[in-house]
Amino acid sequence: MKRKIFCSVLGLLLLICAAYVVSSWRMVGKHQSKIWLAECYSLEEVQQMYSEYPNFQVNVFISQDSTLLVVQGEDSVSGKPIDPFFEFLAEHPQSHLWMDMRNLSDENLSLFMDVLVKLFHQYHADKRQLVVETSAWDLMRVFTVSNFYTVYPMKAPNPSELSRNQKDSVITRLSRIANSGCVSALDIPSKWYGPLHNQYKEIDIGFVTRKQGTSQLGLMLSPIGRIMLKDPRMHIILLDK
Repeated sequence: MKRKIFCSVLGLLLLICAAYVVSSWRMVGKHQSKIWLAECYSLEEVQQMYSEYPNFQVNVFISQDSTLLVVQGEDSVSGKPIDPFFEFLAEHPQSHLWMDMRNLSDENLSLFMDVLVKLFHQYHADKRQLVVETSAWDLMRVFTVSNFYTVYPMKAPNPSELSRNQKDSVITRLSRIANSGCVSALDIPSKWYGPLHNQYKEIDIGFVTRKQGTSQLGLMLSPIGRIMLKDPRMHIILLDK
């Protein structure tokens, strides 16, 4: 009798797991507006992945000759001009580009903005297609008031590695940035999603995040992944190629 009950319960659990996997698999490709492709370097890979990921992220440096270069990591020497990506945006008005500005500073802030304005004018793309990110959050105000979607990347250890006072200090520091009006969203590690989502309910700020080493199916299988996809404040989830 006990064995029969055990087998019945086990069969039910397996059926539930199978149904969860199938439902997760069916969700793949259903959230293209929220799931973006991270760390793109060439337009060719953007074009190859376009049907699955119409929105993508690049790292950029501005060179001494005022050229905006798409780079890999921190490499500012072998970058490629960003122009083809803006031409792609103009040809695909539903696509969006996340631009991580690696060397934005007080000295080149006006130059960055001037180059962006010229690119939009030259290729007739829409600024609503662009997300701009930099760790210099106080410099982002000029982009935010110009109706760009702006992002500040949070840098902190996992909350499980911090004491209560340390976590409170991180949350307080970020709340000053979130309330400053300088940025549209915080780029947060997924492990900080729960604490910040609960603490910032009264703050008008969006969230974006990166799930490294995770596929779309892996994101759908993760309970926290599903929660983030359903959260209207979580605007973008970057996934690796």
